[in-house]
Amino acid sequence: AGRLLVVDYYAPWCRACQRLLRQMQSLAMEDQFRDVAFASVDFEQSRDLCHARNVEKLPTLEIYKGDELKQRWSGASKKRLLERLGDEMAATDDSEAVLEPELVSA
Repeated sequence: AGRLLVVDYYAPWCRACQRLLRQMQSLAMEDQFRDVAFASVDFEQSRDLCHARNVEKLPTLEIYKGDELKQRWSGASKKRLLERLGDEMAATDDSEAVLEPELVSA
């Protein structure tokens, strides 16, 4: 089972990016997201990585579960981030649920 990772590709000159970055930093402090890792990639400092990941709009966000890319989108909507993160957290909870076998008396 992989941990959820949110990657935010941003630029220092992008106002919407800066706002979303601050919002992500506050989300990272919230209890409900304690098992989610948040990372940010500065477009200006990491152009090769951004080019390799086909980042064409800023901000661009990605959600990974382990090594698998689960979701990717562009835009500085905290609401969309929360919705998509909630979807992935729910999917993670469902897939990791352990079903106990029932004892049946014959």
